[in-house]
Amino acid sequence: MFTGIVSGMATVQHLSGDESLCTLTLSNEAIPSDVTIGDSVCIAGCCLTVIERTDATVSFEVMGETVAKTTIGALQPGDRVNIECSLRPTTQMGGHMVSGHVDGIGEVRDIRENDGWKTIFFRVPDTIKRLVAPKGSITINGTSLTIIDVDDQPSGTVISIGFIPHTLATTTHGLLAVGDRVNMEADLLARYMLRLIETKAD
Repeated sequence: MFTGIVSGMATVQHLSGDESLCTLTLSNEAIPSDVTIGDSVCIAGCCLTVIERTDATVSFEVMGETVAKTTIGALQPGDRVNIECSLRPTTQMGGHMVSGHVDGIGEVRDIRENDGWKTIFFRVPDTIKRLVAPKGSITINGTSLTIIDVDDQPSGTVISIGFIPHTLATTTHGLLAVGDRVNMEADLLARYMLRLIETKAD
């Protein structure tokens, strides 16, 4: 489990393999030295398992399901990704409960500059449009964020999120451009509530 509070960014070194199984290798500057083989790390919102560590890099296996349903398969050498290590008993819960299981891919629709901060508008995938609400939580590329507003348009549901300068500087959200695709995970509680409502009559 994770909280969606990104601890830093890492740089993609290479992605090898095919659509059935890939190996993702990252620089290790944002990954603590005690993270070792078998540990879980949230990479751009995806929970991945460490399979190898060297003095300079950390490698992860990425199965076909993850390649098909996230942005991991589109990563290129030099790309930056958000990093968060898994929860420990002493971890401060600064965000919300995040599983690292991506629900779908969203898209940046608009970016508006404010006085020192930004509002970014994202189209959410249809799979989670019923799971977003104003002032609710969502995870985008591994970051716990609060939704400002929800706009159900004919072309799809769009949410707006405000980004403070600190978040823009310390995560990949400061690098986003219109048209970029992002990994999204709906709030766990909203997911279970919807399931309960849908099965209530059974």
